[in-house]
Amino acid sequence: MNRAAFFEAASDFSNWVAQLSLTTESGLREAEDELCRKPEQCPDVRAFISWDLAAIGEKIEEVMTTFDMLCQAAGRQPRFELAFQVLEAPRLLQWELRQRLDRMPPAPPQSSLR
Repeated sequence: MNRAAFFEAASDFSNWVAQLSLTTESGLREAEDELCRKPEQCPDVRAFISWDLAAIGEKIEEVMTTFDMLCQAAGRQPRFELAFQVLEAPRLLQWELRQRLDRMPPAPPQSSLR
């Protein structure tokens, strides 16, 4: 295991988790504020909430990326590598994958001990 890479990845991961938390809290608070206003005061709440969700999604991807870097630094396989490949795949491939996954039976529950 590369200790320097591990500590750097751990620091990056911690920073991105904190940013995700702040972005999520801020976005949800702003969405609540927009939804609680009188209808004539908020012209397009859906667009506003959609923007907040996009920002939160970007932070989630950063957390996943830094988690994979942390795994690699610890000598383990990146957990989200396949998820990123699917996100980058063409829409048709994503649709076909969703169709196949929707037809699969549910996975049995896994033990929390690994």
